[in-house]
Formats: sequence, structure tokens, C-alpha cells
Amino acid sequence: MKSKLFFFLILIIYSCSQSPSSTVDDEALIRKMMSEEVTASWEKNDNNWILANYTDDADAAFITGNVFSGKKNLPLSNGSIPQGRKFIVTLESIRFISPDVAIVNNNAHFTGGVNDKGEKLPDSRDAGTFILKKSEGKWKVAALRVLPMRNDPEQVKKDISQALAAFATGWKNNDAKASIQYFTEDAINYRPNAEPDNGKAAILTMSEGFLKSFAVKELEFKNLELDVYGDHAYEMGTFNQNFVPKDGSKALVQIGRYHATWRYDGDGQWRMKKFLFNTMDTK
Repeated sequence: MKSKLFFFLILIIYSCSQSPSSTVDDEALIRKMMSEEVTASWEKNDNNWILANYTDDADAAFITGNVFSGKKNLPLSNGSIPQGRKFIVTLESIRFISPDVAIVNNNAHFTGGVNDKGEKLPDSRDAGTFILKKSEGKWKVAALRVLPMRNDPEQVKKDISQALAAFATGWKNNDAKASIQYFTEDAINYRPNAEPDNGKAAILTMSEGFLKSFAVKELEFKNLELDVYGDHAYEMGTFNQNFVPKDGSKALVQIGRYHATWRYDGDGQWRMKKFLFNTMDTK
């Protein structure tokens, strides 16, 4: 009896001595996979990496709501990669459900890059949860869920300020189409003493009409208050603008206040869903 008890004690001691080491080794492999391999493959839009590092029945759901099943159907980047776009992953936690299943939570930060027009892209962030499964000594992705990340109000404020600055640049460049991308498809634009512009198309028509008659010399926004609730943000601020009639009339300088309802869209961009402004003074 004593010999059997001694044998079982040896097994327990051996198991305890092996488990931490195995966990440490697996965690190191997972950290390398998440922080180096995932980012490098994304930036290269290397879908071959998926074939080698996802399970055959893997699935992925992105912010847009699209769900892809089967590793051959998974778009690594959920689309094409803008030129020069970089991807930084910060691991938040690694939790082992069993020796061969792990849940990995991370935050992703996308920086740099330009769009098709050569314009600089704003930074964006999201949060991802990976379900990893170990098979034959190799960890592979069995499932991926990507969610919007807006847990940093200061970052949201920065992102929205960048969007407003880009919106203003479009107006100053007499490019309504460049500005209209910062509105949602169902956006509503409220102007003083005018009927609302309902929908992105209507806002574009209004913008193009205005820019045919006026040249915008200055348009600046200043945030005064911002509240973030999930996918939406509510902003109040002031603006000042200087525009010159193209018929040679005297330039007009206006200052006023605005209220904007922003929505975080699936491509990582904040866009205005509602925009309301009023002028306080005109010179």
C-alpha cells in the first residue's frame, strides 16, 4: 500500500512540475504568434498564413457583422491593405481553458498609410478575441471575433478631431466628395433656416451646390464636450469659417456652435450621423 501511495505521489509531483513549464512555453509561442506573425501577415495581406495557421473549420466575425466560415473563406485583413498601413497588437490576456485550448484577448492599433488619393489615413483601433486550439504541438486559430474599441475617451476625441479636420480640408479644397465620406449613409444635416438634408446623397448635393458659389478660406472646429456610449459619441463644440462668394461679393466670417452625433463604422472610421449647427455672429 505504501509503495502504491509513493508511486501516486511521484506522479502528482511530476505532473505539477511539468504543467507550469508547459504553460509558460505555450504562452511564449502564443505571444510570438499574436505580436509578430499576425501583424506581419496582415500588413502583407498574406492569406497563405491563414491556410497554415487556422483550423480547417475556423470562422471569423468582423465589426461589419460579416461572418466567414472555413479557413479558405477567411479574408485575413477583411479587405485590401492601404499602402503603408501598420498594425500593432497589444495582448491583454491569455487564458488556457484546457491544455489545448486558449482564449487570447488583444487590442489592435492601426497607424499610417494613405488612401487611393494619397491622403493620410487616421489611426484606428479595435479589440479582438482569438480562440486558439493546439494540435500536434502547434497552436492554430479556431475562431476570431473583432469588436470596436472605444475605451479611451481621449483617443476617441483625437480620432473625431482628425475626422473634422479632414472634413474641413475637403471643403477648403472645393472637394465635396472628400468631405462627404465623414457622414454615414443615413446622416442628417441640419442647417439654420433650412430643411434638413436627409441622407448622404442629399448632403453631397447641398455641399456641391454651396461650393459652386463660395470658396471656403477657413473652417475650423473646436471640441468643447464629448460623451462616448458604445458605437456612438455625442459632441458639442464651436466653429468659425471664412468663405468668399465667387461672384466677387464681400467675404463672410461666421462663428457658431455645433452638435454632432458620431457613429463608429465597421471600417474603423468615426462618421457623423447627425450634424446640427447655428451661427452666433456673422461679419
